[in-house]
Amino acid sequence: MIKKGITGCVLCITMIAMGQQRDTLYVRSIDDVVSVAKQEARFYKVIQPTEQDKVVLVEDYLLNDQLIARGRAHKKTEQIIYTGERSFYNREGNKQGSYVYNEAGVCQSITSYHPISGQVYTLSLLDDKPDSGDIYDLGAVVTYKDGQEQQRVVFFQNTDKVNSITTKGKVTYFDQKANKVGEFTYTFVDGKIHPIDGEHFEYDDGVISTMERYKKGKRIYQANYDTKVKDKQLLKREVFYTDEVVSEKKMYYYNGALRVKEYYIPNQYSHELVKSDYYADDGKYIGSFDHKAQDGTEVTLYPGLVIKHITTYDHGVMLKKTSFLKDYGKRYEDVIYYKLSEVDYVRGVGKFYDSKGKLISKVAYKNGVPWQGITYVFDEGKLVESPYANGVIEGEQKTFLNYQVEPLISQRNIYKGGVLRFEKWYEQGELVQEVEYAIEDTPSVVEEMISSGKKYITYKDGLPYQGIESTEELTHIQEDVYRKGKRIETIYKAYNRLVFAKEYFLDDSKVRRIFYDESGSEVVSYTAQFERLEGSYSYTDNEGKKYSATFKKGYLVSGEVLYNYIEEDGQDDLHYIYVKRDGNQVTIKLKDIEQNQWVSEETVVTEDFVDSDVPVLSMPIDAQFLYFDSEYRFLFAD
Repeated sequence: MIKKGITGCVLCITMIAMGQQRDTLYVRSIDDVVSVAKQEARFYKVIQPTEQDKVVLVEDYLLNDQLIARGRAHKKTEQIIYTGERSFYNREGNKQGSYVYNEAGVCQSITSYHPISGQVYTLSLLDDKPDSGDIYDLGAVVTYKDGQEQQRVVFFQNTDKVNSITTKGKVTYFDQKANKVGEFTYTFVDGKIHPIDGEHFEYDDGVISTMERYKKGKRIYQANYDTKVKDKQLLKREVFYTDEVVSEKKMYYYNGALRVKEYYIPNQYSHELVKSDYYADDGKYIGSFDHKAQDGTEVTLYPGLVIKHITTYDHGVMLKKTSFLKDYGKRYEDVIYYKLSEVDYVRGVGKFYDSKGKLISKVAYKNGVPWQGITYVFDEGKLVESPYANGVIEGEQKTFLNYQVEPLISQRNIYKGGVLRFEKWYEQGELVQEVEYAIEDTPSVVEEMISSGKKYITYKDGLPYQGIESTEELTHIQEDVYRKGKRIETIYKAYNRLVFAKEYFLDDSKVRRIFYDESGSEVVSYTAQFERLEGSYSYTDNEGKKYSATFKKGYLVSGEVLYNYIEEDGQDDLHYIYVKRDGNQVTIKLKDIEQNQWVSEETVVTEDFVDSDVPVLSMPIDAQFLYFDSEYRFLFAD
């Protein structure tokens, strides 16, 4: 705020009276003088007379009545010319700086304060620009001499401890104990610093987060550190460069141990990974992988940097794979981690273990796939138990949640003759949906299942054919009803099982939609063809007011309708439009939703349903733009 105030010492007031009374002016910024409506303002000025003739006291406030600035000014026609000292205040009401003006309203000097140490800095101005002295602004003290910046001292956030000192051609960095940690030389080109030699540092909450090393203007090294560890410096990653191209990377575990070393070669885009050396978190070497030849040992990790798989290849052919399970106990901090399986594809043997290391299953493998026995696979929090016979799944495949603490079934798949016949889904252990996959010449019992109230569905040629298919979306549950391969209805439910919308499919392009409130009463209904409103529309708002209309190809024929409108020059200013057509008379009103008030209204006379001279009537209305009181009104929006 202090630096911004160097300019604008003379304020032109065009929208307030200059009498001897107290005046209030609402403005968008502290040095703005254009009066705006209160709801559009961020600040307001209070201008009142003093004991001196033609001298007024000008005070600037936030809308919450917090004082920001105070100073005296000469009062002239449509002008306020500051004179003497104009003080600025922080949120606590403490003085944080001031400007000093001469009788002509020209700013002569700026006084600023360090918010922690309280040290006072004074900067003199010449021709409204910094000349000589010091100024504290935005966490730094800048020193000027003869109009040129000489030095910039940056402090650690919310402290009076020096983080860096920038002088002409050099930046020096310090830690919070005032120890020098590094420096680099630079040139200044096009308003930007270009390092030449030395080390450049970046900090996060007072801790070094990144260090870059330069030599002869080229970056040769970069290190990233774990800023969550305050008492010691732990590496997260190191990158080595040759001629500004990545040549090597080192990544680290959370304990600071080397995790992987990667080697790169230049390519037409930038660089290409060719080899990786892997290590365990105790420093033990695991193996290396040639990415071009797909040869050697490759390691993949879980989030949290613990090993998920160790896989050995011979030129693209998988030889051995060891998988580890990472899950959580009753508390998130209780991590469960152990070796789940070890498969030797050369010998054709797979072994599966429990959390105590006990062998629970031994499976024969043939041609790289399970052949006989029960496999256990863990991924994304789910454990899948699959029975194999002669190379295919046969019988019941089970999927569990919370397997390590209290196993909870989430899905059962039934395979017959190696073919999936049934899928069953569970919530909290209770069956919520079953799907039967129809096989030609095999009797289907789906009709009996549907009639008994269960949600079954059959598929034909891989597509839904008969029954109800349920899908869980992020905000709701969608149930699609099929009859002989055609979707005839879709029901939308909240997760509390209340129906909030329905769709009825009248043909391939025409749909009837109805939205409901929490009591089950209809809120809005309409018909759309290719998403253009067609036919009848009705809406009852939350105050009981009813709207009804008739549309043809998206154009209003008669009645009244509400729909959303977003100004092209202000995407955040959401309004809705009310349009009423009664014969050849059309009433159009625009309402600001946030302010809950009408902002414009007009009536036009036209016999045309499509009128290019009236913007609202020049384009058809799509169903997605209808406005109505429901949190789901954008359900069908693109």
